[in-house]
Amino acid sequence: MVSNWSARRVRLAVLLVTAALLAAACGGDDDDSGSNGDGGGGEAQSVEVTAAGFAFDPTTIEAEPGQEVTVTLVNDDEAPHTFTVEDLDVSVEAQGGESAEVTFTAPDSGSVGFLCEIHPEQMTGEISVDGSAASSDSSSSGGRGAYDLDD
Repeated sequence: MVSNWSARRVRLAVLLVTAALLAAACGGDDDDSGSNGDGGGGEAQSVEVTAAGFAFDPTTIEAEPGQEVTVTLVNDDEAPHTFTVEDLDVSVEAQGGESAEVTFTAPDSGSVGFLCEIHPEQMTGEISVDGSAASSDSSSSGGRGAYDLDD
């Protein structure tokens, strides 16, 4: 026959194991594979955009919704240029022969344009979220086309 003390020990052990399993199932780490916690994002990405011959290269940047993007503007011209995304209130200027860096969060959907504030008619491009770019044809501003941040 099982003593009262042994039965209590068994019940206590079962209770502790059950509590530990529940804690493990409900807990865990909060790492959601690079997401920023609001359903979008992914890992932060970096892209180099070159300003040369009064054109951007690349002219299209692909990003994920809510993704943190760092753009390094490399100015290969003698004239100053900016990388400006008016819709995201982002702008950085690089003097001739210099580089500058800016970080922003990609929009949740669609695409937004970028330009050089100093040469807005010549130097334009697009940030496309989830492939929403109108075209990856870069002939309008002399660039190579799309740059996929997921590479």
